[in-house]
Order: sequence, then structure tokens, then C-alpha cells
Amino acid sequence: YVSMRMHAGDKVSCDQIDPQLAERLDKLIGPPRQWREKFTHGLSFGGRVGAVCALACAARPFLPEDTPSIYIAYMPALIPAIVYTLYGDLATTMMYAVQGLLGTGLACANHLLIDHLSVSDSKVTSVVDFVIFTVVVLALNMNLNVKIFALSWTPYFVMTHAKPDADLVEGELTAVMLSQVVGSLLALLATLLPWPKTAFGDARRLAATTAKETAELFLFLAKYYC
Repeated sequence: YVSMRMHAGDKVSCDQIDPQLAERLDKLIGPPRQWREKFTHGLSFGGRVGAVCALACAARPFLPEDTPSIYIAYMPALIPAIVYTLYGDLATTMMYAVQGLLGTGLACANHLLIDHLSVSDSKVTSVVDFVIFTVVVLALNMNLNVKIFALSWTPYFVMTHAKPDADLVEGELTAVMLSQVVGSLLALLATLLPWPKTAFGDARRLAATTAKETAELFLFLAKYYC
């Protein structure tokens, strides 16, 4: 009956009892929960990105001494691979990982193709290949992430081919693909990392909400019966 009367129009407010108490309760209850969830999700995502990037940067001193120098030189490529692959959930991150591997593989395959063409003028060949490859990649119905990875590696490969005395180091294409694979695996690992979540904030908000509603209920009862 009391609840029906309150919904019917006999509105009361906690600040009618104690304005300072009402202000403190409103601060504890805070803004709508959806904004808190978005902020928490963004903080978690940023923490995961930072954690895996720090892991990639800190791994160099622990590599075996016989690790090829070309692999070590391409370790910075792990960072963009992680950033462009990691997402908030595992399924989307796996999709981006496959897209990144596909785009990087297309760029490597294109370099192998022009590298095996026996043409005297390598500069002309490189420019023509770059134009054709770029137009084809942009025209095909592929995901944007695939195009980003394909076209990000292609200019480096083309410029290397255009300068005959600057050929790729042996195993460089393998290092490029390996950096993309390792970056994708680190991104997948980041989505599985647990994020600490406590219930203290929810407990405070629920307690403040209950206290406010109880105070308003007692105020209504006092006004109704007295």
C-alpha cells in the first residue's frame, strides 16, 4: 500500500530529512552504472595492451645467444602486430590475428614474386608492382585489417627491391612472418589474462541506495500516519 501511494504521486526525498546525508548518499550511488562499466572495460583493455607490449620489449635479454640477429632486429614489429590485433574479446582478437597473418602473407608473397622476375630495370619493376598491388588490394573485397597489414609491409619490400645493393637479409621474410605470428599469439594471450574485480564499489552503491530508499520510506510513513 505504501509503495502504491508513493508511485501514485506522494513523492518524498531523502533531503527533506537531512540534506547533507542525501548529498553523501548521492555521491556514493554515483553516475549511471553503464559509464562505470565502459570506463572499467577501457582501463582493462589498456592494461592488457600495456602488459603484453612490456612483455614483448622485456623478452630480448632472455633470448638464446644463438638467436639470429635478423629475428632480434624485427622484435619492435611485435608492437604494431599486438596493437592492431588485440581486441576486447577472444573471438574478435582471433579474427584480427588471422586477418593480420593474411595481409602480411600477401605482402611477403608479392615480394617473392617480383624478386624472382628477371627484369633488368628493378626500379621500374618495383614502381609498377607497387601500383598494381596497391590497386588490387584496395579493389578486392577484403577486410580493412587485411589491407592495412598488406600495404604496411609492401612499401618497405618495394623500396628494398628498387635498390639492388640493399637486398633483404637472408631469413628476413621469415622474421617478418614470425613477428606477426608471435604478436598475434601475445594478443590472444592478453585476452585471456584475468583482470582483478572486486565487489566493494557495488557493495557501497547498493548500501547507499538501500539507505536512501529506507530513509524516504520512513519519511513517507511519518508524513502519512502523522
